Amino acid sequence: MLFNIRVGNTTAGRETLLQFLRTQKQADPEFSVIDVGGSAGGWSHSVADWIVDINPVDTTRCFKANLNRYDDWQVVRDYVAEHGKFSFAICSHTLEDIANPMLVLEMLPQIADQGYIAVPSKYREFARIEGAHLGYIHHRWIFNIRPEEPNLFVGFPKLGFLEYATELHRLGDTSSAIEELAFRWKDRIPYRIVNDDYLGPTSGAVKEYYRALL
Repeated sequence: MLFNIRVGNTTAGRETLLQFLRTQKQADPEFSVIDVGGSAGGWSHSVADWIVDINPVDTTRCFKANLNRYDDWQVVRDYVAEHGKFSFAICSHTLEDIANPMLVLEMLPQIADQGYIAVPSKYREFARIEGAHLGYIHHRWIFNIRPEEPNLFVGFPKLGFLEYATELHRLGDTSSAIEELAFRWKDRIPYRIVNDDYLGPTSGAVKEYYRALL
């Protein structure tokens, strides 16, 4: 179940989340938080009990893992088997970076009861904010939640043809007020990769799949 879906400012969204989590932890000392992919920046370290990341951090307990590899999750699964699920999982600005976000989306409900996901908005990924190319050069995915499917998180691979899909370029917007897509989830995360991860059978069909971003 997805809820509190918003397109907004990253800093404001994080401050709201931190306030919520601090309140939860003050009310319940057993309320536990894990940040998946949370080594960079350290914004969540004041509330995160554990971090899962390929880059170890010194400020909190860390499961060192490549998020794309199923076997690397074993140490987290073992911890959960012994101690129970975490109360809450953060996964902020991580899914767009990695090769296999589907694995993370499957793992999150296995290790936590509920959580928060944030990714760059489609508006940022179609803006030329780093130079001549669209979006961020290190991002592999664009994610969207359509009003027609409000309980479905959909991933679109960032394909080279998007540089020439001029009808989609009108989405581009560098405004910080719409820089991220974020939501809360509970129990499960309904998601899909566009066309069930099959990019075919024709170029025309692929272009139609991506029109869903408009």
